[in-house]
Amino acid sequence: FVVPPTGAVRCIPLPRAGEALDRDGTSLRLTFEAAARLPASRRADFLERTQADCLESLHRLREALWEPLALEGTDVVVVPYDDLHSLPLEAAAPDLVVTRIPHPALLRPATTRRAKRALLLRGASPGTAPELAAVRRILRRHDFDVHSGRSRRVLAETADRLGVLHVAAHGTFHREGWLLSGLQLEDGWLGFEQLDRRRIEGALVHFTSCESGRTNALPGSDLEGWMTAGLAAGAREMILTLWKIDDESALEFTTEFYERWATGESAAVARAVAGRVLAAKGRHPFRWAPFLAVG
Repeated sequence: FVVPPTGAVRCIPLPRAGEALDRDGTSLRLTFEAAARLPASRRADFLERTQADCLESLHRLREALWEPLALEGTDVVVVPYDDLHSLPLEAAAPDLVVTRIPHPALLRPATTRRAKRALLLRGASPGTAPELAAVRRILRRHDFDVHSGRSRRVLAETADRLGVLHVAAHGTFHREGWLLSGLQLEDGWLGFEQLDRRRIEGALVHFTSCESGRTNALPGSDLEGWMTAGLAAGAREMILTLWKIDDESALEFTTEFYERWATGESAAVARAVAGRVLAAKGRHPFRWAPFLAVG
């Protein structure tokens, strides 16, 4: 369904969506996950050999999912259904500014002003340190009060409302039970239930972790995942990842993203521009396609 700002709701069939999911969506996921598992010494060659195929897959996704909609304008809010949640919809439409929400009822105007306080958390991997250093440098340049840590305790002891919660850590997603999903910090797993409205209401929640954007369709219920948990806890906007990413990709995307977001752009605009910049530099889609904006 396409719901324009004015005019009638349109029901648009997507006859090629199933084929695009099975062929191109699966191909992209397998390529990205294979790249993430490779040692850095072999990854560059693998990305060079697969770049053309990945770009072609994204082009076919655009033809199957976006072009039949004949959208007017560039700002789009997407409520994916079923397996569409797992597709890099944003990367298939780089000219659009795409925001995801898990349910139409969550579509609302942003009213909360950004708090100028940020908390940056990272896991045990030393590879995440440059990412947090880059975020800290950019936010401080824009007058944010920036604090850092490595544990759930630091988040739990944060008394003030945050404008940014940025977590760079290993993450895991369990389809069988979302309570088993989380981000690994120094003192344990940061789970869905630890996102507290008192701290993150109105904030940007940015998780550069493995599969933080994945969702799970539970029988008889709506979608569960960091997307739903963050919005339920009051997050104004979120940046999540669909698939496993490496430290280099996280650093490069995050730097481009915050350079724009910190000036006042929305997360969706900053994500779209960051993706375009990296694509224009000739970066493999592995470096920018898994990131999505929510809220």
